[in-house]
Amino acid sequence: MTLHLKAITLDGSGGCNHDMARALAHFKAIQQPVWVHLKADEANSAAWLKDQSDLHEVAIQALLSEATRPRTLSRGNRLLLTLRGVNTAVTQDAADLISLRLWSDGKRLLSSYLRPLECTSDLRQWLEDGEGPNDIAGCITLIVDAVVESLHDTLSSFDDQVLIFENALLETTDKTSRARLSLLRKELISVRRYLVPQREALERLASSTIDWLDDNHRIAIRESNDRLTRYIELIEELRDRAALAQEELVARLSEDTSRRSYVFAVVATLFLPLGFITGLLGINVGGMPGVDNELAFWWVACLCLGLGGALLAVFRLSRWL
Repeated sequence: MTLHLKAITLDGSGGCNHDMARALAHFKAIQQPVWVHLKADEANSAAWLKDQSDLHEVAIQALLSEATRPRTLSRGNRLLLTLRGVNTAVTQDAADLISLRLWSDGKRLLSSYLRPLECTSDLRQWLEDGEGPNDIAGCITLIVDAVVESLHDTLSSFDDQVLIFENALLETTDKTSRARLSLLRKELISVRRYLVPQREALERLASSTIDWLDDNHRIAIRESNDRLTRYIELIEELRDRAALAQEELVARLSEDTSRRSYVFAVVATLFLPLGFITGLLGINVGGMPGVDNELAFWWVACLCLGLGGALLAVFRLSRWL
């Protein structure tokens, strides 16, 4: 059976052993700390979890589920943790946070993914270089910290975009800019939708009764959660700033539309009496004055100009123009 997974055994001093067969054997026998990392959407992964991992059905379903929200579940010394992070190694939709599912009993760590997160590759590299954590609890702590840290660049990008809209607010009223601002607000809302339950999941993890998480691990998790809380507060601030910028854009557009409508109304008001006069003089009935007078046209033209000038003067005095 071809299985898309990586399995390593921790040596207890920051390094690891790359023998996958040995790691999988230790995973089942629970002899040494083992980390197994597999792709959740492969059929062989589901078969291996059901036949070889000896995990409970609930844990298996959680590791293989496509729709996941951040959460922490614990029963005894067994932990099930779901996180959402950003893969900073690729360019993608910033609001499309990638899920990472973790199961552990303190001796074994099993992680699954649909799309890879860079933090797992970094952890593996640290272990290969002999600079990684000494135990499974340390691995989970580093993963939590890396997942939270992966949000930094994304939120900085959001902050820059909002600042650009704010600085260009006096010149930006076109539909494209309004559409981009609306998209930015949707992305902020989408990111916050995952980060709020993730904060609750980390709070629950830090306060859990799992005995293989010591005080140092809990302090590190709380530090990561405090940073996540600041990120959530930043998202809420950016969301409010984006909403204010969008409201200002709509107000400016409405003001421009009202100004144009006002100009049209003034022009129509100016030409209404002039149109009445010319229409009245244009009827084809007998007795029209000035029909035989060569200067009658110029008298009418002067009358119209005078009436138009008088209306403009009245508008000026009334401060309508």
